[in-house]
Amino acid sequence: MNRRHSIALVLLIVLLSGGASWGQSLRRVGFLPLEADQAGDQWLGHLVADVAERAMATNSLADVPEARERTMARRKMGMSFLDAGVRNPAVAAGELDLDYVGRGWARTDGEFAIFDLELVETATGARVLAQTFRAPINDPVDAGLLMASRASEAIFGEPLLAYATQVVRPMPLRSEVLEAYGRGLTALDAAGGAAAIGELRTQSRELIAASNHLTRAVNGQPALLWPYDALMDASNSIIELDPTVSAAYVNIGIAEAALGDLPGAVAILRQGRRMAEDDATVRIVLANYLLDLAARATVRKQELLDEARASAEEATQLTPDAPGAWIMLGATHFDAARYDAAADAYLRATELDPVDVVARLGCGLSLVRLGLWEDAEPHLTAVVELDPGGPYAERARAELERTALP
Repeated sequence: MNRRHSIALVLLIVLLSGGASWGQSLRRVGFLPLEADQAGDQWLGHLVADVAERAMATNSLADVPEARERTMARRKMGMSFLDAGVRNPAVAAGELDLDYVGRGWARTDGEFAIFDLELVETATGARVLAQTFRAPINDPVDAGLLMASRASEAIFGEPLLAYATQVVRPMPLRSEVLEAYGRGLTALDAAGGAAAIGELRTQSRELIAASNHLTRAVNGQPALLWPYDALMDASNSIIELDPTVSAAYVNIGIAEAALGDLPGAVAILRQGRRMAEDDATVRIVLANYLLDLAARATVRKQELLDEARASAEEATQLTPDAPGAWIMLGATHFDAARYDAAADAYLRATELDPVDVVARLGCGLSLVRLGLWEDAEPHLTAVVELDPGGPYAERARAELERTALP
């Protein structure tokens, strides 16, 4: 073996051994939502667990499960907001393949929230950290950050760097969103109690209340993932009582998509389309996610586009005076390069609502694709006037500049 080959072999051995060492040092860490004695306080336990996980993910030696992965594992573990009895770290370790799992309790004391955390090494069952954290109820994020830092120190020997704060702190927490989430969990808890004693009418009423509160939470702050999970539980329970409630399918579809499972969103909305024969909303939302799925597809793209168009067409037939249905139909035609049909659908939407910027922009872009610049110009100009500082106006201006007549 010559010298050059010998050096290359040494370098390869060094790289392989270094990679093995790094792989052995990687630890999979997860935090179960901290439980609470009062259902209305459960949001505190979910919030600090979420904060701790996202902060822990900034440690390069920590492998933290993704939100969707945690949701699916929670369901496999039987951990429902209606029946949250399973909090065994050994079970969590099996489902999520965790090396360390954090669990505990959240409680309130006046204006403060108190979090009792224990961190368990799942291979041995040893408790490597047991500590109580205290924070104002209206701003418990720092407690979650400190919780993650202490856990990092216990596992890896080093606290988290300040970078963790930069990642987590930008997340704003709106009090009305947290209040809606807490009320939703309280209603879910009441629904579970009613179900246990066979009070179906009370169960149904509480589930509807939970769904309404949780919908306000996710609409108020869509970037927060944990309220979606509870909304899915409420909506699934509503479907079990009455499979024709279309709003429940829509809620689950939106939650599935937000948690990263677009095929799952499409699947539940297809079910809703079959079960809720007279509902336009479930068809509009289904068409929207089908278009998203088609945009990512490498096979069966045309089938997805055709299904999206059919779903949107059904929506226009069910609600012919709803601009949203025509806008979605226009989008399905546009994405399939049927610009004549797209322009017609968008134009119908503008007739129903002349100040809808999405309809105006869609109409203008469709006409541009057809080479009808003079017809497109009034619609694009209207978008700029209606949405002067928004993204729709920016797109319209770019198109107006590109297609300006000499």
